Amino acid sequence: GAISGITGGAAVTISGGTGTITIGHSITSTTGRSVDVQNRTAGTVTFSGPIDDTGAGVLLSANTGSTITFSGGMVLSTGNNDAFTATGGGMVIATQNNTTIVNTIATAAGRALRVANTEIGVAGLTFRSISAGTPSFTTGNGIELDNTGVGLNNGGLTVTGNGPTPAFTG
Repeated sequence: GAISGITGGAAVTISGGTGTITIGHSITSTTGRSVDVQNRTAGTVTFSGPIDDTGAGVLLSANTGSTITFSGGMVLSTGNNDAFTATGGGMVIATQNNTTIVNTIATAAGRALRVANTEIGVAGLTFRSISAGTPSFTTGNGIELDNTGVGLNNGGLTVTGNGPTPAFTG
């Protein structure tokens, strides 16, 4: 199955709740957000299918007590829009194997990656590439990490590049 063709709003919107949700379908968005998850107070949300977003990106907001995982790959190329934003609580994880499952972010003038006041889970946030701005010197905002956790259950950000050794880990 696939989730696509949404012309207004987000392809997937989850607002509130505490249960476990798993979405294994591919998600494609060309105008609105591909994923919009807000105000969850507990439980897990897992996106295990691929996400292709040339619209308004991924927004995770105020999900205190909830864990949101992306394990199917993300290609976010959002032009002037922010690509991946997680703020206001909870935990976020994005994994890839860098061969068949790959996470990439590119924006021309939006913020590429923002994680603020949200913990990065022990499996981390892993991307092959994160890019902001254009060769014609359009200003983009790259990476913002603020208050992403310090406990044993917290991971970090890894940008792998194309090789077997991470290009950046922090």
